[in-house]
Amino acid sequence: LAAAFGIYGVATTAFVNLPGSIADQRAQLVLKRMRGTPLPPWAYLAGRVLAAVVLGVVTVVLIFVVAVVFFPVTLPPSTWLATTLVFVLAIVTFAACGLALVSLIDGPQAVIAVALCVLLPLSFISDIFISTPTLPTLLNAIGWAFPLRHAVHAAVAATSGAALDAAFWTDLGVLILWTGIGLLLARRSFHWEPRSR
Repeated sequence: LAAAFGIYGVATTAFVNLPGSIADQRAQLVLKRMRGTPLPPWAYLAGRVLAAVVLGVVTVVLIFVVAVVFFPVTLPPSTWLATTLVFVLAIVTFAACGLALVSLIDGPQAVIAVALCVLLPLSFISDIFISTPTLPTLLNAIGWAFPLRHAVHAAVAATSGAALDAAFWTDLGVLILWTGIGLLLARRSFHWEPRSR
């Protein structure tokens, strides 16, 4: 549960909060004014993703501190490298998908609404809130098509201390694939001013 809730926390930070704040700054024409400064556009976006990584890592650390202090959870040092890799990659993946979302949708409220409409249902079929091996075939296929379930399974594998098998590396590969898709969409469609103005 600690690993699954950690993934949910970083997904919320990177896929809901990040694009929502960027859309809000775009609506207030902050991004338009920023284009007139020496700051390169890529540096602004990279900084926002880096901030999401830092906040996401802090979230994960707090979740595991609570899990270790109040519950019988252990996280041996031998798992720390794989765990860090999974969570940082998951944050970057969700941030890339968030950038794609804010590239395709204009208003801040709409961005947050769509992000939550995607994240919450996926959480129920991605082994975060409930873990059931008997999902209907269609829901099971949808869960595996998106990066959230892969992130959960990779995080559980990394934190369990078990051998990292082919399924673990496949999950990481899917996260990398979604990162590429998100960044490609963001690169092609991101706009610095509201489309309606």
